[in-house]
Amino acid sequence: MEVGLCENCAGPMQTRLQAFTQGRQQCEFCGGAAYSPLPGATDIIYACCGCRGRYARMVLETCSATRPDLLERVKNDIFYLDYAFDPEVERWGNMLVAKMKARRQQETAGERS
Repeated sequence: MEVGLCENCAGPMQTRLQAFTQGRQQCEFCGGAAYSPLPGATDIIYACCGCRGRYARMVLETCSATRPDLLERVKNDIFYLDYAFDPEVERWGNMLVAKMKARRQQETAGERS
C-alpha cells in the first residue's frame, strides 16, 4: 500500500525515521544506552529499554482509560503511535515524558541526600 503525504505531514515522519538511524544515544531519563526514540512524543526523545518499557506501559494505561477505541487499533503495539500523529496522543506522550523526567530528578536528588 502506498500513501501520499503532504510536506507538513511527511516532515515529522521523516524526522522520526531518521532518528532511528542515529545509532547509540544516551537515555534522557537514566543515562543508559538508547537506540531509538520514544513513540508518540512530539520531540525526539531517546530512552533505554527499561525506561522505554515504563513509558510504553504508561501510554497504554492512559490510552486504555481515555481512548479504548485507539487502544483497539494499537493492539499493544506502541509503535503504531509513531504513525498515528494524533494530537491527543502527542499530548499524553509529552505529559508522560515530563512525569518520567521529574520522577528521575526526584530519585537522583534522593540518592544525593
